[in-house]
Amino acid sequence: MQRSLALTALALALAVLVSHASVVLGDDTWDDVRYHTDVAPPRLAAATQIAQARIPAWWDGTSFGVPLLAEPSHGALAPTTWLAHTPRALDAVLVLHLWWAALGVAAWARRRGASELAGLGAGLVLATSGVFASAAIRGALPALAMVPWLGLAAAALCDATERAGRARAALGLGAALAAIALAGQLAVLGDAIVLAVALAGRRAAWRWLAAGLAAGLAIGCAQWLPAALQLPRELGAQVSALSLARLVELVAPGRFADDGAWFPSVFAGAGLFALARLGRREVGALVVIGALALVAGRGGGWPAWAGAPELHVGVAVAIVAAAAASGLDGALVGDGRAARALLVATGVTVLATLAAARAHPDASAGRDGAVAVIGLGLAAWVAWRPRGGWAAPVVLALVVGPSVSALPDVAPTTERAPVEAPSAWATAARLAAAGPAPIRAFRPVPFVLAGGPAVLDLADSTATLAGTWAARWGIAPAHGTDPARDPVEELVWMRSANDGGILLDRYGVTIAIVPSVMVSARKFNELAERSGESLCLFPTAPAAAVMHGWRWTVAPSDALALIFFPGGGTGIPRGTVILRGAGEPSANPAGPDPCAIVDWRDGDIALTCDAGPAAAYAAVSSSSSPGWRAAIDGTETPWLTADVLRRAVPLPPGAHAVHWTYRAPGFALGAALAAAGLLALGLLGWASRRP
Repeated sequence: MQRSLALTALALALAVLVSHASVVLGDDTWDDVRYHTDVAPPRLAAATQIAQARIPAWWDGTSFGVPLLAEPSHGALAPTTWLAHTPRALDAVLVLHLWWAALGVAAWARRRGASELAGLGAGLVLATSGVFASAAIRGALPALAMVPWLGLAAAALCDATERAGRARAALGLGAALAAIALAGQLAVLGDAIVLAVALAGRRAAWRWLAAGLAAGLAIGCAQWLPAALQLPRELGAQVSALSLARLVELVAPGRFADDGAWFPSVFAGAGLFALARLGRREVGALVVIGALALVAGRGGGWPAWAGAPELHVGVAVAIVAAAAASGLDGALVGDGRAARALLVATGVTVLATLAAARAHPDASAGRDGAVAVIGLGLAAWVAWRPRGGWAAPVVLALVVGPSVSALPDVAPTTERAPVEAPSAWATAARLAAAGPAPIRAFRPVPFVLAGGPAVLDLADSTATLAGTWAARWGIAPAHGTDPARDPVEELVWMRSANDGGILLDRYGVTIAIVPSVMVSARKFNELAERSGESLCLFPTAPAAAVMHGWRWTVAPSDALALIFFPGGGTGIPRGTVILRGAGEPSANPAGPDPCAIVDWRDGDIALTCDAGPAAAYAAVSSSSSPGWRAAIDGTETPWLTADVLRRAVPLPPGAHAVHWTYRAPGFALGAALAAAGLLALGLLGWASRRP
């Protein structure tokens, strides 16, 4: 068994590598704007901080800084993504997860009694499916790739009759559950628990099942305890419900989702479902998981942290793939039932292809569907009766072929060059605003180049600093879309609509993109121009400054009414800061005087600020999230929310060292619980070795 699994692993590795050779070995990457501008940057930031021996707790790459570790969708604690320091490395790591998921399905199928060849085929179909390719470019694959391994461990726990075997299975189950929890996908975590209970929930094994679940969830507390404290304080994001029309995508090869869908494709193939021979426990898990997929988001938006409905589909496909190996075995030996199942799959694919081609006439649904129909039809014909030793590999190739042929449309690729090096705009901004602090840049949303398409392609998006793509070069979008941003940030942008220059100046946003016709009229300092849009440098207040005047307000709306007048302009001098709370004001109009930035890293800011002869406040343009600590000359000092969304700390007269550090609330306790979970896994490993 171990030897055959090693050969299967090698065969799957070669197949996955060939299928994604242009991404792993060539000069291509996935042609998906959201992947490169929203999904990849926080993962690259987390890997970079881990390489610097720092906990990835904070990220200055968007808005005015956001929690990195405490936002589960960033996947900052997924250990495998820590290897991805560059876009190419991240692509390779995700392809590695495709191989790992395929190998897990093959091993699970072998556990269910399937042959080596059938397990290989089931793994190949899964690795080339649209739902798992979509999971890769949405950052959810590190969690989904562990589901087959959890199913394998749960099945082994159900079958084990001795203590050593049960302990070993519980160890594998706990480790798989921990990896899923750390990957930050709550929907997959919930489905994994449902699957584990459904497969291993019997009286003889419930203690070991509980031990494995408890250990895995305890390790996951390192991710989810900080998230539980952070989620109520963030703006968040929403995902759309899974429409019934999209169920056609399950069997119609292609990518037909609209812009509101989270996964571009959920294609798995009619053959996979037709060949699946599910047990009673697996059917029970699928009923629950399928209900979650169809119910999530109905009647309104669905919080992204709770998981997109497509994630439940991915878990269901993994379960079906392992069960399909048994049916594929029947097709390989000429079983009539398997041949009839493939014939039904051929008919279903015909109907789904016609429906998809009619709804999306410009897509490649007809071509990919025709390949699937021909492949499944020929597989049914060959499998109808035994035809010698050549039949098995032919049937396998015909069943896997439709998924492989649809892969270029399900996960299209493009040249890697636009995402590897800084664009002309990124270079110009970096040179013009050089310094240790991150460069805040304002980019209109929505952004359309003059005369260009409504949706920018990857080359245009990276060229014009879309999303958080430029965070690798210290350029952060001031008006970001990250789910971890403070809800009050959107209120600030709305109130500044009549005079955006006031916002750019007060919060130190030094780069802005404006229509080129405004440059000569307002004498902006133009750095670069592209298709009627200009990148401009603004002389704004420093990102860290001494404010000699201050006023107090209780509500953010009162502070914004002072900063932004309805008709434009402001009623607050540049050197005056608005503090949240109550106290005596100061009308000193001087300043703002810049602080010397000694160091500015994610979650660690060191300044030298001179208040002069009188007390003042040292303000820094960084989000006022809980978890920040301020120290004046080494002495911790309470800080205040300033100007609605940044921070300030009282400064005595004279020059002082100001040090800001961030610690994710709840992470210390979460790490302690994770250590206890690791200890529990160690005890299970010890128990598995005892006679």
